[in-house]
Amino acid sequence: RNEKQNKKKNYLLVACWKEQKERRMAEIGDMLCSGRKSKMPVTLEMMEYKYIDDCDRVDELRSILAALRSGEHGRYLKLEKHCEEKLIALLPAKERRIVHAMKQRPSSTEENTAKKQIDLWAESVKNEETQLQQEQIQDKKEESVLP
Repeated sequence: RNEKQNKKKNYLLVACWKEQKERRMAEIGDMLCSGRKSKMPVTLEMMEYKYIDDCDRVDELRSILAALRSGEHGRYLKLEKHCEEKLIALLPAKERRIVHAMKQRPSSTEENTAKKQIDLWAESVKNEETQLQQEQIQDKKEESVLP
């Protein structure tokens, strides 16, 4: 039973980390696509590796990235990543540091905090389950005593 609980805790911990990573990646995407964009409409020709490589305007790259992520012309994950990397390279140092920090794995302190939270949650569920079982036993005893 203890092994089963440990597997469940590990599963929950991994799920929590994945959720945090997905949230961070969504935040990064929001951050990169937000801000000033080009007023010029994004054409299919702009959604090519060569065009992105030659582009040095942050607002234009933001527009291209937003268009790629919209999926209007299909999803091209490698091209999105390429555009994102080019955009990050052109960002001011402060914004670039924020993006890189958001991409990092959680620190060991953050991992320990998450694990403690999961342990506390698992313990509270266990206590509630025990309490409910005791209440059911008590209810059955009271039912058997009634005439």
